[in-house]
Amino acid sequence: MTLAGEDRPVTLILEARNYTITRGQNQAYGAAGVLGNQIEFSQSTACNGIGVYTWTLTDNSLRFIRISEACPGRGEVLNGATYIKGG
Repeated sequence: MTLAGEDRPVTLILEARNYTITRGQNQAYGAAGVLGNQIEFSQSTACNGIGVYTWTLTDNSLRFIRISEACPGRGEVLNGATYIKGG
């Protein structure tokens, strides 16, 4: 998925238990877990701490709203962000 409206490419890959965020030449990855409409990001290679967000999926658009976030960089590319599913 690619962040809509971002002038630098930001890609989010979500797998069953992991995530990867690539922003320009920078990349971070860690663990992800979903319970209902909440997703938790943890064990990041870029910072310590947990991020918890609500998520909504409409057609090919995935949107995140922060509940709590310990990593500023991750929060910058997730909070209020809408990612569009790519091919």
